[in-house]
Amino acid sequence: MENNNLISQYGDDCGKSVLPNKHKRQLNHNNNNDDDDVDDPTTNKRNRKTITIDDIIDGCYGFFLNEIPDRPDNQLNGFHTISLKSILSNENGKIIESIHFNFLYNLEWLIDHYPANCRNSPIYIVFGNSPQSRIESCSYSNVKLCSIKLNGIYSCHHSKMIILHYEDDSIRIIILTANMTPLDWYTVTQGIWISPKLKKNNLKEDTSKTNFKNDLIQYLKAYEHKSIVMWINIIQEYDFSPINVFLIGSICNSHGNDDRESFGHLKIRKILRTSHYGPTNEIKNWPIICQFSSIGSLGKTPQSWLTAQFLASFSATYNDFNGIKPELKCIYPTIEDILNSLDKNGTCFPYIKSTADKQPYLNDFFYRWKASISDRNNVMPHIKTYARISPDNRKMAWFCLTSANLSKAAWGHLVKIGSKLRILNYELGVLFLPKLMINQDSFSISQNNPLFLPYDLPLVKYDPENDKPWINNNNINTFTK
Repeated sequence: MENNNLISQYGDDCGKSVLPNKHKRQLNHNNNNDDDDVDDPTTNKRNRKTITIDDIIDGCYGFFLNEIPDRPDNQLNGFHTISLKSILSNENGKIIESIHFNFLYNLEWLIDHYPANCRNSPIYIVFGNSPQSRIESCSYSNVKLCSIKLNGIYSCHHSKMIILHYEDDSIRIIILTANMTPLDWYTVTQGIWISPKLKKNNLKEDTSKTNFKNDLIQYLKAYEHKSIVMWINIIQEYDFSPINVFLIGSICNSHGNDDRESFGHLKIRKILRTSHYGPTNEIKNWPIICQFSSIGSLGKTPQSWLTAQFLASFSATYNDFNGIKPELKCIYPTIEDILNSLDKNGTCFPYIKSTADKQPYLNDFFYRWKASISDRNNVMPHIKTYARISPDNRKMAWFCLTSANLSKAAWGHLVKIGSKLRILNYELGVLFLPKLMINQDSFSISQNNPLFLPYDLPLVKYDPENDKPWINNNNINTFTK
């Protein structure tokens, strides 16, 4: 393929030291899944078993980690892993058009992951119009670039979503934490949520129990882009009742009146407080676990934002407005963690010194990345997860997978005496509630639980003498949020 003006500073050389010629996959469609002829519809399939995404998503609630090349066993302890090529494979249905929302792209690398018979299908690329993520040109005639205007130099289009439209007239929604670059998929830990295939119905209203369809349309309308309007019209025709997670979005704007609780941390607060599927106040002493790859400016003291409005939202319970705030624990890699990892440059962790120097109190909340359970001690977490876990580490009240890091730009902060929620970024995530998904008050934390945590419990607190958070001052890392 012709070379493009790619956003990625790293290109295809990134991660080559850990890339084999043939990847082992959980969704191993056949022994030569990397070859183009696998995706040829004329391939003889009589002698091999076809395994599709839809065969396994019920067993993991649609939640996957990215597959890491050269791991001896990508299903360690029952963990579900998946590659980008497997997501786009013909085995799940032939893609006739698709749209990507992301912060950073390597276009040539992305398109090479499509099956050979789908690479000329319409592909829409949504990105922020900022120096970090701008695409100046594209040589692919079937690729439509959708540049999104941002609100100032501190805003970014950080949402990561794929919508696939299949030949059988079904669609699929995928929300993830990975940029579309080899570095993100091969050297750090990512999270991926994949919906079931959604089929058409004659009803315009949202049939999901979580209002997912309406929330997604509300999110997409905020772009005010004609190509995205076309996708809104497609989505309107589909039945979202198979989806049993809540959509958590952030839109770059100051939100007041009717939409103040529609985005950011106030959306989390609203669901936890008002949904009949929300947790009860019996969990009020359960800690909140935040795990992220970047940190914004949070204020001079914890009470400026972190343990005030942010923690108030994440500690909310159904029909309880007492505002009891539990312990907050934050998982973020140390210098030692990064130096011993696959990406020793800490490329995906752009926490800068000027910001860290203003909030030394954060060190009191930090816990190390330990992930023996998923064989990822040296695969640093670009995944972002938020959860509420029982003090004995056996139960989980809820779980959120999202693109949003620990920042006011991503989650929003209240201004104008609390009348408006100011958000600078576009973000997307999904919230899992056990009452809805399994009709129980909590998820069990065990190796047999389909909804797993990628890190070890109990958490390991920073040693105040020896452990320091990774801080990166190399400007190249502003490209890897």
